[in-house]
Amino acid sequence: MTSLVEQYSRSRRLLRRSALAAVAGILAIGIVWLPSQEGPVQLALKIGCTIALWAIVLIELAVTGHRVRQARTAERRAEHTRQLLAEALDVLPQAIAVFDPADRPVLVNQRYAELQGSLSPFSGGADTAGDGERSLPDGRWIRMDGHRTRNGYRIAVSSDVTELKRQKAELARRSRLLEMTLNASDRGVCIWGADGRLTMSNAQAARLLDLPADLLTAGCPFAEFQAFLAARGEEALAGAAEPAPSESPRIPVRYEYVRPDGHVLDVFGAGMPDGGRMVCYSDVTAYRRVERDLREAEERFRRLASATREGVLVHDGNVIIDANDAALVLLDRPLADLIGRSAERLIAPADYAALRETFECGRMQHREAWFLRPDGSRILCEVSQRLVPQSGRFAGILTFHDITGYRWVEDQLRAARQRAETERRAGSDFLAVVGKGLRTSLRGVLDVLRQLSEGQLAADQRDRVQAVRKSVQTMAATLAEVEDLARIESGARQIADNDFNLIDLVESVVAPQAAQATAKGIDLVSSVAADVPRSVRGDAGRLRQVLTTLIGNAVKFTEQGGVSLSLTASRAEGGAMTELRFDVADTGIGITAANHARILDGAAGNGMALAIARRLIELMGGTIGFDSAPGIGTHFWFVVTLECRTEDGDGGHDFSGLRVLLIEGNGASRKALTRQLASWNAAVQAVPDGAAALAAATLIPAASATGEGTVRPTPFDVALIDSHDADLPVTALARRLRDAGIVHLILLCPPGHPVEWHHLEAAGFSSVLRKPARQAMLAAALGGERVIELGLPDAAHADRAGPGWDGFGDPGKDDAPKATDDARRLLLVEDSVTNQLVAGTLLKIAGFRVEVASNGMEAIAAVKSKPFDLVLMDIAMPEMDGIAATRAIRALPAPAGRIPIIAMTANAMVGDRERFLEAGMNDYVPKPIERPYLLATIARWLPAAPAVVRPQGSASDQGTAAGAASPLDMALDIGVLEQLRHDLDDIVLPDLIEAFLAEARLRSRRMADAAAVGDMTVIEREAHTLKSSASTFGAARLAEAVKTLERTCRSEEPAETNLLCGEILALVEEAAGAYRALGVVAAGDAVESGTQDRQT
Repeated sequence: MTSLVEQYSRSRRLLRRSALAAVAGILAIGIVWLPSQEGPVQLALKIGCTIALWAIVLIELAVTGHRVRQARTAERRAEHTRQLLAEALDVLPQAIAVFDPADRPVLVNQRYAELQGSLSPFSGGADTAGDGERSLPDGRWIRMDGHRTRNGYRIAVSSDVTELKRQKAELARRSRLLEMTLNASDRGVCIWGADGRLTMSNAQAARLLDLPADLLTAGCPFAEFQAFLAARGEEALAGAAEPAPSESPRIPVRYEYVRPDGHVLDVFGAGMPDGGRMVCYSDVTAYRRVERDLREAEERFRRLASATREGVLVHDGNVIIDANDAALVLLDRPLADLIGRSAERLIAPADYAALRETFECGRMQHREAWFLRPDGSRILCEVSQRLVPQSGRFAGILTFHDITGYRWVEDQLRAARQRAETERRAGSDFLAVVGKGLRTSLRGVLDVLRQLSEGQLAADQRDRVQAVRKSVQTMAATLAEVEDLARIESGARQIADNDFNLIDLVESVVAPQAAQATAKGIDLVSSVAADVPRSVRGDAGRLRQVLTTLIGNAVKFTEQGGVSLSLTASRAEGGAMTELRFDVADTGIGITAANHARILDGAAGNGMALAIARRLIELMGGTIGFDSAPGIGTHFWFVVTLECRTEDGDGGHDFSGLRVLLIEGNGASRKALTRQLASWNAAVQAVPDGAAALAAATLIPAASATGEGTVRPTPFDVALIDSHDADLPVTALARRLRDAGIVHLILLCPPGHPVEWHHLEAAGFSSVLRKPARQAMLAAALGGERVIELGLPDAAHADRAGPGWDGFGDPGKDDAPKATDDARRLLLVEDSVTNQLVAGTLLKIAGFRVEVASNGMEAIAAVKSKPFDLVLMDIAMPEMDGIAATRAIRALPAPAGRIPIIAMTANAMVGDRERFLEAGMNDYVPKPIERPYLLATIARWLPAAPAVVRPQGSASDQGTAAGAASPLDMALDIGVLEQLRHDLDDIVLPDLIEAFLAEARLRSRRMADAAAVGDMTVIEREAHTLKSSASTFGAARLAEAVKTLERTCRSEEPAETNLLCGEILALVEEAAGAYRALGVVAAGDAVESGTQDRQT
């Protein structure tokens, strides 16, 4: 339309211009060609043409000026319009540019200017008609649309479609997520559009409906889907896809459909805002089956609840909604009275407060509660609860049964048990009281028989006295077992909790039993694993009692072979508790199978010691057991858990790389020693006799690679030789072993077996150990130290001790020491006449002056009237006991109020020591009184020992007052020497002291050499060993100095250590001089020994 008008206007302008040009041409021709001289007419025509021509020119000029003015106005309007258009284009978010036919930009907006640097196609003239999307370097996306007009102009429009692209990507992601969600769902989903075609569906829908895979595709008409289902007779499955005519499209429809195969489908349809509809299919077959089973179970439960004797209350919260017949009977209420009633009105208020959480929260609890009846009576019931589904929700099932009668019976039984416990405790207390009296009397009888046997008796009289003494000892042992078992049963026996050395305990139990085992011709050995802690916390006394019982029985019932004690440990990781296992095995007669069940109950005729051991182990929280076979042997074991007070393996030794040849004929000893050495990481080869040892140690031919014979020695560093079981003389065997290359030989000697050290030393032995070897001694000997433990004559030489023999004089002579006038004065407070006689005689033989008081009141009167150096106080006495007497004496003014008081009691249990000390006593000794322990305790509280009466002619009889602390008394512990003289004869004791002095000199020189190089470890080890031997032989000052030296080494004080090392040898010679002055060691022997030692 616009182009036709423009063409018409252009043709009119052209025609008018052509007409004007023609007229102007005609007029110009007339002006030129008309003559002016021809007449006025021509002149007039000529003038007229001229005027007309100028008029045309003026009119054209006027028209042209008007047109110019109009053009300028149009230009101004066009410019204004262009500015408005440019402003409007700048507001638009699209980039717009207009190009002329020459592809020069005519008009661009600001957005285009911004994009011009990033989009190169805008700057060119290429035809960009059409659509296209491009990405910019900054990550944005633009869409370009181009259009060229008919006049050749081109309009380019670009839009930022970054957000649109993001939205499309998010939509695609959500679509994929929706599709994955639908495919992962266990429900079938079909979404139908408003046009009646399928929009989307998941695979589960096709599976649940058994549809072909190509049916449920996008765009499938609903009519086709409905026709397919109708053909199978399941048109109802599609019914939810379209609402009923009377229903709103958005009203959800839900129903269940049972398919021919029995599956139950839950069909749910709901309309969508766009007019479409979503249908979901769920397989609820399993749920319906569970509901059916629950209904059946509920019905069975109801039938069972009606048949049970327990009351059942079904409640919702605390409101009763149902009850069984038993509940109606127990509560004595009709069902109508229970339904809707609060449980709070059925239970006693105090009990309901505890059961409130059960009713309100449904938590399972088992409690007892009093239920109320309408008549005011109450019944005690045991209540329990569980939750069960009922009618689509959970209900609480409260079951209860009447236990009123049971509780009455329990109360009666409890009262009867308490009466029986009281009676049993009374019986145990009665046994303890009676046992104390009997034990005191039997102890007195034993002491009298011992003193009588030491007198001048004929052979037949001595045999009768010994027979009576053994019978009384058996009675005393049986009585002690009965009394101990009674204490355990009554609970009076408590378990102590003290720190003790476990290794020392084991060795102290084994050592006393070794002499008896040796006398029977069997071996008793022990082994302690390297990882067993040395220091533990527990009841050492009870462990000692159990071990003594087990080892004593093993030795008693073993006639050949041996007995072994092994100790192993198993410590919990990161814990302080250690499980200790003790195994006692023998090769004795064994236990018959008929007695296995009774052996630990004391009912097998073997006494009550094993029953006591079992109860003690149980009190310590452990277990005990055994296995045995007649003719093979018995193996007892028990396990206890104790607190470890030191690090693991602190008592162990490491002999890695040490090669040991063990020659031991006894199988039990061989196994135990092998086990002990192996736990120390030593390589052990054990052989039964000397021939096998020589075969193992002698040079053995070996084939070389060239076939020629070579020799190689079997590598052994140490040989351990048992003195009894070798088939060759030990000296001959030792020489042959030394010839085979073994230079370190150690002899194992049974207790009581005398040996001559100079012969053994000449044969090549470096150490002699007493069996069973103690760990410290065995480790020292294996480490290269010289350890000499001479076998001592124990029971075999007991007949040398005649009446009144004190170890210095000849046996059989009555030269017992008599108390002098200036001897220490002791007060013995004892109500038993027999004990007065025994204890008084023992103390008088020891050189004390003794006075006797029969009870506490007499003791107080005696202390007030006379000065005493020490009081021995019995605890249980008539009129006034020992504790009350002690408190009264402590209330006296000094010096009587400060006199040392030592308690004597037969009932030393846990806590007694603290009770005695709290009363003011200084110490206590248990009964039966052991002479060495009593004298040692007295010596602790009487530092200056009483004078000792020496044989006539002794050089030490003159020059020293009886009661003064002489240099001899300060150098030696007279009490220890007195015990040695009592326990040993005058033949062995000098040899032992000489051996001790030789060892002490050797160790003192080792310490001096180590001090010169600053080796504190050697000094500490030598000091520790010398301290023990010095204390054993009564070298008190030497033992104290060595103890101080050991403590100084631990504190690492070199200056003080060097000073003390220089004094040790002088103290050894001082002790030697004291022994010579006392007459224990001959002067010549001592000097000779010292000279030989110095030469060595």
